[in-house]
Amino acid sequence: GPMEVGGFPYRLALTVAEPAMTQAGSGLNWTSRRITLFAQPWNPRHLIADAEGPHVLTWLDQGGPRLARLDAEKLRASVVTADGGWRRASLEMTGANGDLAGQRVTVARLMAHARRAETGPGIDLALEADNLALPADSGPWGALGRVVGNVRFEATANGAWPGGPVMEALGAGSDSGGIVDVEQLRVAFERVTISGNGAIGLDPAWRPLGAFSLEIKGHNALIDAFVAGGGMSARDAQVARIALGLLSKPAANGEPMVSAPVTAQDGRLFVGPVAVSRLRPIFSALPFSGQASQVPPAAGDRNSAPSPPAPRQ
Repeated sequence: GPMEVGGFPYRLALTVAEPAMTQAGSGLNWTSRRITLFAQPWNPRHLIADAEGPHVLTWLDQGGPRLARLDAEKLRASVVTADGGWRRASLEMTGANGDLAGQRVTVARLMAHARRAETGPGIDLALEADNLALPADSGPWGALGRVVGNVRFEATANGAWPGGPVMEALGAGSDSGGIVDVEQLRVAFERVTISGNGAIGLDPAWRPLGAFSLEIKGHNALIDAFVAGGGMSARDAQVARIALGLLSKPAANGEPMVSAPVTAQDGRLFVGPVAVSRLRPIFSALPFSGQASQVPPAAGDRNSAPSPPAPRQ
């Protein structure tokens, strides 16, 4: 669309009306109402973008064309570049509402940050979101409550993660031994709160492979969600309720809480010794070409099975 340049001498501003972008080879297209790019003449490697919606994303997958729409009261992104590519990136969004395949999602506030390691190929990641409202038709996850009060995630993605289409990047990263070390995880649904830390990767079938040390409040609602999603039979759910009930202890507010290792392996999810659900592939195409990622074994024993990290203090 038409472009307007201004702001000099204190800053450089480039406003583009009706911008559009296409990623070659992926079928991903983005259009928007207006975007303004800012840079300071004395620091041109730091770029800031304010985007006005609605933003429309279209892409192709095995089921055909897909469309998503996003609008927000505020949507700002920034990136700091260095020789050889980007060094830091961030995204801030408030008062956002989106539509994906006819399903409406809203979020009051979302902040995301990424930073390349000073040495080596790792990437530090952080995400925080408040008051995330899931679609009215949330499937089995509706059993946990439609509103997620808070999400907090801090992690380091180890391994080589190239640019390009998401699925190819995930495959290449996992082939290179890519593991995401999750230093902090907290997801607070209306009926379930999950917090802890661990490590996660993907197996050759694109299924989660990992080990976590978690605290779970509201485990019965979580079991309801697994049953509703077809990952657990009613009979297995009854056994799981009894087993996890024995593992639970009162939290500070008196609510039952389960503190246990949680592992994902061979397409199954285990809470302690209890198998609670089957795990499906996160993608159904582009199988890995090399070795699957492996969760690091317990310290001091390279031949041991994956063990969850110790809880953070």
